[in-house]
Amino acid sequence: MNDTFVINTKCGEVLGRRCSEGLIYTGIPFATAGRFEKPVPVTHWDDCFDATRPAVEFPQLSTYVDDSHRFYTKEFRSGIKYQYDENLLTLNIITPENAENCPVLVYIHGGGFYTGKVEEDPVGTSFEYAKRGIILVSIGYRLNVFGLYRCSNLCFYDQVCAINWIRDNISDYGGDGSRITISGHSAGAISVMDLLLTDRLKGIINGAVMISGGGFFPSFGNGFTPEEAQPFWDLVMKNAGASSDEELKKVPAETLWRSWMDTKAEHNHLRLMNPGPDGVMLPSQPSEIKKSGKMLDVPIMIGVTSQDMIFPLILFKMCVDFCKWSVKRGRKPVYAYYFDRTPPGNSYKAFHGADLWYFFGNFKHSWRPFGAQDEELKERMAGSIEKFVKEGNPGWDSFDVKNRKLKYFNTNGPEYIKPYKCYPDLIKYSLFDKGPF
Repeated sequence: MNDTFVINTKCGEVLGRRCSEGLIYTGIPFATAGRFEKPVPVTHWDDCFDATRPAVEFPQLSTYVDDSHRFYTKEFRSGIKYQYDENLLTLNIITPENAENCPVLVYIHGGGFYTGKVEEDPVGTSFEYAKRGIILVSIGYRLNVFGLYRCSNLCFYDQVCAINWIRDNISDYGGDGSRITISGHSAGAISVMDLLLTDRLKGIINGAVMISGGGFFPSFGNGFTPEEAQPFWDLVMKNAGASSDEELKKVPAETLWRSWMDTKAEHNHLRLMNPGPDGVMLPSQPSEIKKSGKMLDVPIMIGVTSQDMIFPLILFKMCVDFCKWSVKRGRKPVYAYYFDRTPPGNSYKAFHGADLWYFFGNFKHSWRPFGAQDEELKERMAGSIEKFVKEGNPGWDSFDVKNRKLKYFNTNGPEYIKPYKCYPDLIKYSLFDKGPF
């Protein structure tokens, strides 16, 4: 079944698509954004908006370069046709049939703040939560030079704008704007973490899920301050052939993007890839906010995979240290997990992002030969997020001082695992086997 229908919303009429598993609205504009300017929420459109077309993605690597040979292109984006627009920000909404006052799960995609898409396979078109009575909203945001220019953190302004738009408009799609849980993977998890360090979402969200990237970054991963980054951005401007920000606003998007890529290659520094404290959206470095304890206090799910990124040991330590910090501060419960399943189809173990297939259950969109064991694991993992969104806990023990343990996700093994038992594999993968990286 795949037919269309029209609904009335505060913004105007919307053409949606009905599938056998629920309803889907793709490419809905939540904001417009001039280059280097803050997003302006979309509040109205004149004609019936066609939300059966693909989401509009933000310019990135695949916009200008053939990246079909890359691991994650095959894993998450193979065969999908994308359209790009620098000035439009969109989201996808997936709902149950006849949705009414459903809780909402907002997802922020990963991609290192320089790539990534609303409509990536594991999440962007997943009906897993619609089947569970939850509305899933995947949001877009500005990337690379467009979202990070001069430490402007426009990527975060976009995300906050999207979440506010969802709060104000999701009732038109059958959702409850007072029951929002935010989630994200990789750079999306870092985004969730940084959004919790601001006061922009106070009273708006009920919980947060950080999938591989949550926790306080080591100092080498914290973004530069505007003063520290100024020489780099001045060089980006010069390499783009501009002499001022106003001139830089007018150069072609590809020229600006390539200038950023080339300049970044000359200054290969992780801190240039991460958002930094701008004094407004991010008041100070996360390490300073950590000392003060001024972080939005909501229930949190956080976890990593055993072969996560280049140095899984670092992400694991960030996760566990954050759990310890939260418990010591007497904050709301934090629920930690450790994903250790080798997905069928290649020799990589639990690579960065492998858990997304299980959390979002979009197996039919994968080339991997998922089987019965994978289906069972998916039921447990998606079920934990379902319970977390609906009840504020995933149905397993929170991390605490006396019983420091993480939920263990695999097709066999213990229900929980102690951190020290994870270290041998984490050290091995950090030193000798970096998976697809």
